Amino acid sequence: MAYKNSHIFLPLVQKARKEKCLDKLLAGRGEWFVVQTDMFGDFPDRPTDVDGIYIFGIFKLYELGDTAIAQETEDAIVAICDQPYDDDAYLAGHAFYYYLCKLRAEYAPFRMNIKRIEDAIKNCIIRDKEKMLNTHKWVYTFSNTNGPWDLYNFMQMQNNIFLPLGANLFGDSVFERTKTPELLRILKKRNKEENLTVVLRDGSVVSGEIDEIYDDYDYIGSKEHPTYKVIERCDFVVSEVLRQGKDEVSCCDILDLSRPALAKKISDENGQVIWKMSFFKLLYWRIIIVIVGIIAKRL
Repeated sequence: MAYKNSHIFLPLVQKARKEKCLDKLLAGRGEWFVVQTDMFGDFPDRPTDVDGIYIFGIFKLYELGDTAIAQETEDAIVAICDQPYDDDAYLAGHAFYYYLCKLRAEYAPFRMNIKRIEDAIKNCIIRDKEKMLNTHKWVYTFSNTNGPWDLYNFMQMQNNIFLPLGANLFGDSVFERTKTPELLRILKKRNKEENLTVVLRDGSVVSGEIDEIYDDYDYIGSKEHPTYKVIERCDFVVSEVLRQGKDEVSCCDILDLSRPALAKKISDENGQVIWKMSFFKLLYWRIIIVIVGIIAKRL
């Protein structure tokens, strides 16, 4: 991402610290709001540019030797939860999420107390539930959906992006785990760095390695408690395309091998087949794909 205004963040963070306003900066309150600006343009309807504040301000200060900024940042996110607005939990969560993403990508130069921040946001959600149920600030939905229209239920839905990062903002969450496919049970036992050859449904043949097998979370609603379906995913990074099929596949593409009917056969480094889709399963998924294609054309 190319920033046009990366130079503004370091002095901005320094000013916010001096004026004891780091929490307002991370929340984007009043004069501390920073419009998100990148190669695609400006986004004034989004929360403040936390990404830029971290990368070019907070992380830069830490790397320059000012290690106190780590604790001050943690304290600032917790302090957002004590502000007197109806969107405190959402904006604290926004700042928290961007940090968790940087931490997972091993880009964050320091580690904050994840549990402390998570608990502060949870308590803020409980405290401000009625306020959040009566505001639609920051809420966006697709035109063909029936909501959610309030910030509280929107945060329940968005909690599914925190869960894979190791945080849960709703303590009463319910998880419904789907059955692990046979393919993933086999791949979990293999060496992660092993080079595998995969024959795809469209006829492509690719080689590469498993990058990660992880839990993905899909928000499926809330009656008494927010409920999430847990689905295991498998990211396979293509290192070489041995044969191109009907669909275009390129080097460095990431394929989800847990997706039904994506792979037909997988072989190890010695050419030995370690998994193969049965004829009946392959026929079943081909029928499903044809039916979905027909329905899509009619729509």
